[in-house]
Amino acid sequence: MHIRMAILFAGLIGLMVFMVAALDNPYRGKINVSPEPLERVYSQMFLFRSRR
Repeated sequence: MHIRMAILFAGLIGLMVFMVAALDNPYRGKINVSPEPLERVYSQMFLFRSRR
């Protein structure tokens, strides 16, 4: 029983490390996120601050 739990725990830790590495930089790779929405929000926030 203890061996199975240790193997399961090691597998989960390995999966977490893999996911952190895979999702480390969302702006590169085959499946990526465009920075345009974040840039638009940033520019709108800057305009809102400058109007005050």
